[in-house]
Amino acid sequence: MSTMNKMARVCLAAPGRESSMKTVSLHLCLTGSYLHDICELVCKAIGNGRVKSVELALPTKKADLDCGNMVAKNLVCFFYAFPNLLQCTTRLVLHNARFNELEMCHLLNSCEQLQHLELNNCDTGRLSTLKINMPNSKISYLRLESCCFEKVELSCLPKLAILYCESWFSLNAPLSFGCVPCLEELSLVCSAARNQYGLNLSELLHGTVEIKALTLDFHGEKVKNSYACYYSFCYHVASAGVGNRTRTC
Repeated sequence: MSTMNKMARVCLAAPGRESSMKTVSLHLCLTGSYLHDICELVCKAIGNGRVKSVELALPTKKADLDCGNMVAKNLVCFFYAFPNLLQCTTRLVLHNARFNELEMCHLLNSCEQLQHLELNNCDTGRLSTLKINMPNSKISYLRLESCCFEKVELSCLPKLAILYCESWFSLNAPLSFGCVPCLEELSLVCSAARNQYGLNLSELLHGTVEIKALTLDFHGEKVKNSYACYYSFCYHVASAGVGNRTRTC
């Protein structure tokens, strides 16, 4: 770990350098002994203008509920310790954390420059509802994978262009849309369980106006549209209407 710290110091704290790095990408273990030292170096580089943005991935092992709560608390403590890091983060990837609603709200609102967000097995309680109403958000890419939300309500994400949702556990449609005027690409990938209801596409897409690419993959399971057919396919739609599609009824 001392070698990693030395390399970070060379890159971020070398004296006499006038050039600046536009972006620093960090893939760090949350419990790593080197974490504090490296993040301090990055924050100093942000403070003196050498670093403009941060891409941050904090992978953790998938474990039980108690561990998920602990991961969330550790993440919250980490972000409180390095607020400058969070404010300059443009790409954030989190795994296996169960936040409370206030923690999730603080996390999202503190990432003022965030453009790319990935949540893998993260939630605010099993079958809870995540409401995102962020009119000043810069998020353009959102990926939700194996998250235990009953629904994610995207009330306002004005810059969102690409949304990927995979392996949800809700009984009904996992998403609802409010103000998402830039959403062009939507991917839904999930193998439907027996207790999950079919999706009504017209209801699911209500609130979207600019969808140009819609990908649906339900592993041969049920998706119900207004014509009462069941589909397992990839949809590609243009803003003027439905384009090419492959279907099995």
